[in-house]
Amino acid sequence: MQSFSDIPKICLGVFMAMGLAQPASAFNAINNHRVNPVPGTAQFEVIGRPGSGPLEYWCAAAEYARLELGQPTRAQVMMVSPRGPSVTSGYRSAVVFQLDPAGTAPPARGRAIR
Repeated sequence: MQSFSDIPKICLGVFMAMGLAQPASAFNAINNHRVNPVPGTAQFEVIGRPGSGPLEYWCAAAEYARLELGQPTRAQVMMVSPRGPSVTSGYRSAVVFQLDPAGTAPPARGRAIR
């Protein structure tokens, strides 16, 4: 029988295993959305959380572009694919983005994440 003193050790093991399940290059945005680079491309994917809406995806994408990729706040981020199954993990809800280096992306107004 397990004693109550073992619970912290068990919890620590579970949390460590959860951390190891993330890709080494995963980025966690301030809104707790994980952002993964899409291997072999210049794209990145924002992993959804329960109740995530378009604002949460766009905010995580912008934060990743600014903090991880070193882009200025005026850099254009464009959605490559709408909400759907993740291409970098087993999650059901993710959106793929990329930077628009030419700055030719139309304004984000009117773009929907379904």
